[in-house]
Amino acid sequence: MSVWFSLLVMPALGYGQDATSTTDNRDAYAHKSYGIFVHYGSMTPYPDGSKQKNVDGAADNFDVQGFVDDIAKMSPEYLIFTAWHLRMHPLYPSAKMTQWRGQGHSSQRDVLQELLDACDAKGIDVYFYIQPSEAHNFSPAEQAAVGYIDRKTKTTIYNNFINEMIAEITDRYKTQFKGFWFDKGLIYGCTDTKRIGETVRAIMPDAVLIANGFANESSDFGAVEVKSVAANFKGLGGYSGADKSDEETWPGYERSVSFVSDRSWSAEPGTIRYTSEQMYKYTVLQAGVNEEGGGVAWAIGPYPTKTISWNKGILSGMTGLGTMIDDVGESIKSTVPSDSWPTADKTNISDLDWGIATRSADGNDEYLHVLKSPSGTTLTIDAPADGREYSSAVNLRTGNACGFSQTSSQVKITLDASDSWDSVDTVIKLIVENQPPASTADSASENLSEKSK
Repeated sequence: MSVWFSLLVMPALGYGQDATSTTDNRDAYAHKSYGIFVHYGSMTPYPDGSKQKNVDGAADNFDVQGFVDDIAKMSPEYLIFTAWHLRMHPLYPSAKMTQWRGQGHSSQRDVLQELLDACDAKGIDVYFYIQPSEAHNFSPAEQAAVGYIDRKTKTTIYNNFINEMIAEITDRYKTQFKGFWFDKGLIYGCTDTKRIGETVRAIMPDAVLIANGFANESSDFGAVEVKSVAANFKGLGGYSGADKSDEETWPGYERSVSFVSDRSWSAEPGTIRYTSEQMYKYTVLQAGVNEEGGGVAWAIGPYPTKTISWNKGILSGMTGLGTMIDDVGESIKSTVPSDSWPTADKTNISDLDWGIATRSADGNDEYLHVLKSPSGTTLTIDAPADGREYSSAVNLRTGNACGFSQTSSQVKITLDASDSWDSVDTVIKLIVENQPPASTADSASENLSEKSK
């Protein structure tokens, strides 16, 4: 069945509904390749490893502006930020949580509103991470209050609780945030998965709904999570060759990838795992494979301190990544995988002959990311799989024209005499001779919907 849902009315919850439904938010997400994923909340330890006493400690010790300023330096297209996770303590004053569980289970400070306002000023789209089902971590009395039995048992009362919480947060921030990243509680047996999608769509028809796993009856997009390179990539499809020290062995996915570059999903004492170059190369690979959208969101976590603080190497490493991406930004941001030189799901850089290709969201421009340079100054590759005709080529890093020729069987690109192959990624922009009748952007939502049937 299609993952797009009809508009639903929810008078019992008392929440308003937008008058019109568009696909703008979902189309925009489908064209994103680089994000930041942040877990933060009452589960986040202090820098010395000690634990917080309650959710207000997390809220009151969060430097929102400093955090957003740092995120902006990393230059992502979007941010996934935790609204609630362990023990389900929202980072905003939740009337519904108080109604169901009593005082002290949500923050008095509205961290989410402050975050959205600060991100709006920087032009960063925000998606909220939530774990839909967290009651297995409640006290027995709280479990009884919300109607929770266990992860396998579905009850009406428990799903009323979940959906009232999701309706509240959706309605509260619907004009600013773009959607949800749902963790695996979305598909627990105790959770009415379909109802959650209906709840969100009734209030925010254009919300982007991403599921940890695969797109389903409640979500439009799937996602992959990676912390342990060897174990996670093997578990995601039997790929056993991934080496944490060799980014060329990391496979790309049609779904988005949330990838830990810090010590863990939330702050944990240590240092950054990867170099800016390693993360850049994987971001480029994912941009050329990721058919669903979202690319890769690198997971990092700040500490609860009055002035924002990170693990060693996080700010410099992630800022370095953002700089590398922005140097050739048009070839990564607001792009989709190429139809001229498509790359299959689970491909890694070591599998590639020369590199990978992306296409601008409007379908007008093609970019060759030459991750494996030829021995001479000429790159020869197969002719476009979609029959597109290109007329010329430009080295995006230098602006110099390249020698270019295309036949029915191959394309040849020769660098200008003053240029050389970049040691990481030479990006060649191809100029289209004959524009196809419909751009990639026009059909992005339609194509994704068809794949989900």
